[in-house]
Amino acid sequence: MIQDELQVIALMSRKGGAGKSMVVKVLASAAIARGRRCLLIDADPTADLTAWHDRAVRAGAASPRLAIRTEDRVSNIEAVIDEVADAGSADFVVIDTAGLGSRAGEELAVLCDHIVTPTLLTETDFNVSLQTLSWFATLRERVDDPAMLPEHHIAVNGMRARPTAAERALLERVIDQMPILETPLYQRPAYVEMDARGLMGAIVDEFQTSRNPLKRAHIARFSEALAEADDLLSDILAAEHARLAA
Repeated sequence: MIQDELQVIALMSRKGGAGKSMVVKVLASAAIARGRRCLLIDADPTADLTAWHDRAVRAGAASPRLAIRTEDRVSNIEAVIDEVADAGSADFVVIDTAGLGSRAGEELAVLCDHIVTPTLLTETDFNVSLQTLSWFATLRERVDDPAMLPEHHIAVNGMRARPTAAERALLERVIDQMPILETPLYQRPAYVEMDARGLMGAIVDEFQTSRNPLKRAHIARFSEALAEADDLLSDILAAEHARLAA
């Protein structure tokens, strides 16, 4: 898919624990693997994203096309987005946010092209995702021009290769009731190592050049995870493309 303009993606949810930071890392890995430039904005007080980027730099699994800023005020985030757009210094801005429910969340929403809410296949996360959708629907009713608001997506996170019967039933409810992205993120060891070390593409490059055959044996599982990440990013961008074409 051709991308001509800066895309701003925010990970938002009514509570933590569903994997916002992990999805940011997955999307960053996909963007960098495409040869794109990506700016991460860490707006979560836990600063998990900033710590991850520091680990990636130390492990040699970062990229000169990946940058990070730590900002906790919407006015500062808006200034950063404007700066990046004016300079043309990034293709993606991906924001890891704190929980919603405040005026700041509403102000941040209007700065984005996409809002992604990750959900685990648990009853608790299902209900939290419904609350997040309700928050966004209320916001849409209040603004003068709803077309100015971003697309809102639900991303299923932590899917098992063999879901339980309860998880399969819950997935059907998510599909029926939510604007779900087609690509789920599965439970993968590659994502665990991504969290520990840095960008998936950088890890693949290391394994490909390693003289250790055990490392080279793991290339396939990282490549599969990176392909899944790229599919998720494509799903997000396709929704925006369809909206603009309508």
